[in-house]
Amino acid sequence: MICLVHNIFYEDGRILELDSQFSLLALSIDRLREIPNVIVIAAGVDKILPICVASRMGYVKTLVTDYDTAKIILNQKGENLQ
Repeated sequence: MICLVHNIFYEDGRILELDSQFSLLALSIDRLREIPNVIVIAAGVDKILPICVASRMGYVKTLVTDYDTAKIILNQKGENLQ
């Protein structure tokens, strides 16, 4: 099963609801927790907080990222990234 998911969420976990004029090939973000292996592909310093928030919310099962992003995330494990 392959799904393209494009959802926008805030640091506090609120999900941005898009107007009906925006159409996306997407799966409801609530369904992500039900999928056994959600693969997230994200890299860069600007993606660190969203990656961590998505992980805390239970959306990320597998992360594909670059070395520098992974290193920063692992070094800040347990710290408040906000």
